[in-house]
Amino acid sequence: MRKAIFFRLKPGAAAEYTRRHAEIPDEMRILLREAGYRNYSIWRFEDRLFAYFELDDEEKASKILGSSEVYKKWRRWMEEVVAVDPNGEKEWPMELVFLHER
Repeated sequence: MRKAIFFRLKPGAAAEYTRRHAEIPDEMRILLREAGYRNYSIWRFEDRLFAYFELDDEEKASKILGSSEVYKKWRRWMEEVVAVDPNGEKEWPMELVFLHER
């Protein structure tokens, strides 16, 4: 399945966000692979972010990530630079409306 998420950065956090992703620990990359994430990319325009990834089993991925201290630590670290709106939302799933495949 294809998944996409929109989110935003806190003001002035773009350089730090980019730096943190340049330093993703190997254990986090291994965890994403074990959870079934493929073709994961994050795109930035100013303070707006768009993430795209593919997975086979969203429930399995959620269980693996949710039980991982590596993931919990990563999320806390990234929440320092990602904007959270007043009701606690920080990620908005997107709906696929067009796909052109070969």
